[in-house]
Amino acid sequence: MPLHHPLMASFRCFARMGAISALALTASSAARSADANPPALRAVDALTRPIAVDLAPRWLVPAGPINIFGSTWLVGFTHLNVVMIVTDDGLILIDAGLPQAAPLVEASLKSAGFSIQDVKYILSTEPHYDHAGGIAALASASGAKVMASAAAAPVLRAGRSGAEDPQRSSLFTYPSVSRVTVVRDGQRIRLGNVVVTAHATPGHTPGSMSWSWSSCTRSAEGDVHTCADIDRPPPSGPGCLLV
Repeated sequence: MPLHHPLMASFRCFARMGAISALALTASSAARSADANPPALRAVDALTRPIAVDLAPRWLVPAGPINIFGSTWLVGFTHLNVVMIVTDDGLILIDAGLPQAAPLVEASLKSAGFSIQDVKYILSTEPHYDHAGGIAALASASGAKVMASAAAAPVLRAGRSGAEDPQRSSLFTYPSVSRVTVVRDGQRIRLGNVVVTAHATPGHTPGSMSWSWSSCTRSAEGDVHTCADIDRPPPSGPGCLLV
């Protein structure tokens, strides 16, 4: 169910990777009724074993696919965002939710007319289980390259935070990501006709990374930002759209 925001050519919108419940979006019936274990992920069940089972029913209510603007979509959940960027050479995903969310993300891609095999890059905003837990499953099913900050990469490879993370004792472990490409602050990543820029934003985690890119329609172009949780409100003001 595409959702378009009328925007001026120079708008700037911020897609925060935390809760989007303020939008009061209702999950599409297609996403709710989708096969809970699509074919591409049936072979990686070990990577989708549930964690945080007390929180998951609230966090994993499907809220997509939603076309935010141009090539930018949400294919995640009411409390955990997963962003999809459509390029002319495949898809980019940002974050993945919990491990057991991976089949639901794949179903959301399918509902939007895409396949998990279309995913070429998976970018990480932070290496905690609620945002990164499903990356291993989605990367395995798609063959996508996983990218993260230098501080986040070893956490993703281990599936757990190190001693440098003061929240470590309260965190769930999750399936490790065997191959992670390190991205530096300010680095530009190109896929087809889209360039995504990395912005180091350590705070909530030492490895938090925010991402920005341009998204276009036939009549307008806007800058889109996904903001890692930096324990402060994202920028706002005239010309800004908080989604």
